[in-house]
Amino acid sequence: MPVAPLAGAGLTNMSSNYPVKNLFLNRLPGLIRIENGYGPGRWWQYSLGILIQAYREFEDRVGIIGSSRGAKTAQVKEAIMHLPETFSAGDLSRACPGVSRPMIRVILESLRREGKLEVLGTGRGATWRKRANI
Repeated sequence: MPVAPLAGAGLTNMSSNYPVKNLFLNRLPGLIRIENGYGPGRWWQYSLGILIQAYREFEDRVGIIGSSRGAKTAQVKEAIMHLPETFSAGDLSRACPGVSRPMIRVILESLRREGKLEVLGTGRGATWRKRANI
């Protein structure tokens, strides 16, 4: 006895904006028919194939996001280049939301030791001034 291929559920009139879903719906009716001898293993392989294809499309659209060593340091240095000549650690923290405040302090201190930044003041109200191009 064949199983109805989701036609009654209203899923056959999906928008063409979803190519993965359309691909899924175009191939699904042949996979869920019990009379053809397809079982859960075949459907499982098919489902995994759809997930893999969707993930590949996602990677193509977004790009591969890789975190390599020093990525946060580079992000902070890039943000410093775009900040005004004097700035606070809070300004830098808002410009780099994915970087922790202790990491920002470590980077600022290393740039100060290299002579690229100088600190004006101490404590919470301290500001930093650029000395040379970073």
